[in-house]
Amino acid sequence: MLRPPTLVGRAAVWAQMEDAWAQGLGIMIEGDPGSGKSRLAQDFLRSRGDHQILYFQGRPGDADVPYATHARNYRQTLAANPDLPLPAWVVRELARMLPELGEAPPPMTTEADKRRFYEAKYEVVRLVAERGPVIICTDDVQFMDEPSIEAGAYVGSRFWGDTNTMLRCLYCHRTGALPPYSAALLDSMYAAGVVVPIHLPPLEEPAVRELLAELGLQGGDGVVSQVARATQGNVQFVLETVKAMYERGGDVQPPAGAKSGIAEMIGERLTRLSPGALQAARAAAVLRRDFTLELVTQTLGTGLLDTVTAWEELEAAQVVAGEAFSHDLVLETVLAGTPPTIRRALHRSAARVLASAGAHPARVAAHWEDGEDQRQAAPWLLRAAQAAVDSLRLTEARELYVRAEAACTQTGEAAMAATCRQALQDLAARTVPAS
Repeated sequence: MLRPPTLVGRAAVWAQMEDAWAQGLGIMIEGDPGSGKSRLAQDFLRSRGDHQILYFQGRPGDADVPYATHARNYRQTLAANPDLPLPAWVVRELARMLPELGEAPPPMTTEADKRRFYEAKYEVVRLVAERGPVIICTDDVQFMDEPSIEAGAYVGSRFWGDTNTMLRCLYCHRTGALPPYSAALLDSMYAAGVVVPIHLPPLEEPAVRELLAELGLQGGDGVVSQVARATQGNVQFVLETVKAMYERGGDVQPPAGAKSGIAEMIGERLTRLSPGALQAARAAAVLRRDFTLELVTQTLGTGLLDTVTAWEELEAAQVVAGEAFSHDLVLETVLAGTPPTIRRALHRSAARVLASAGAHPARVAAHWEDGEDQRQAAPWLLRAAQAAVDSLRLTEARELYVRAEAACTQTGEAAMAATCRQALQDLAARTVPAS
């Protein structure tokens, strides 16, 4: 159920991708949640056996932390290429987002500083590409943080027109889900003719029937027709419906609530979890990105073995796969179904755990805010704002200082509120053009 054996109903879209590939263009797959974008992209990548694959992902929660997506991606790239001959200046620049690499340079103060940071990112990709043709696939672009989007665009643009480097790009995002900055950047790439947009439509009924046959659905043609109509060609909806039918046992019939959507189908599956497994899933959903079993355990305040036992149940129920949710829609359903009181408590616990683990202040601040503890959020918002200033993200710094001032005003922290106002004045003076 997690990965049906055959990709069905995508011949026309595959032909569009082949055509774009033959022209040497980047490919952007967009479609509704659960339409099968990731599966299509991964199968296409596997068909390019002569290329290295760098498979990157934006994840829920990345938008809260500058360079969150890139930090994960470059950490993954360096782990896959441990012998990459990186110059010392590149390692030092990368330490801005990968502290395990050593001491980082001083905070950025000029655009030249930022350009050098971005050039270090380009140098990593260039050195990887020198080892042979490479494809960078970025999935779930809609979750990426804006600084990573900006840096990624810079790195990609350095390869445009470079006939000596074999670098190809493939992207995936949800239809209508890109934030304004990403959408505008993508439009400029379309206008420049370097990326081809490809829409992934729902499966047509014959393809749904083929998929159901591969999954071994029982009950006759009538049941197959009902499932095909109820799911309206959404691949994830089909899979969730079939899972629900088998989990109910006995006579396999389409669930009565099938037409109400994927979320209800996933939610029904969640109701069959034990209390411990459900709480573990809720803690992981609150943590959102880059969680581990240890972080889930600390957030819940339970024993590690209890979490491991709960995790085995979650894996058997296909709620998670390893230390990640089986699908973003599962994460979103778990989070939406968590009662507000429990969700706030988990956010506050996550804030404490992540603060102790040395997480980025923006991530800690976001958890305190979601936990509705503005007094605790304020100092972390101030730290996040200063971090944004140090990386020359002045617009983000301004937004963080505004949020910090609001939190301080609400909780009566007059001195800290004054600090925020002074920082905002300093930012305004710094960004006003000289007369």
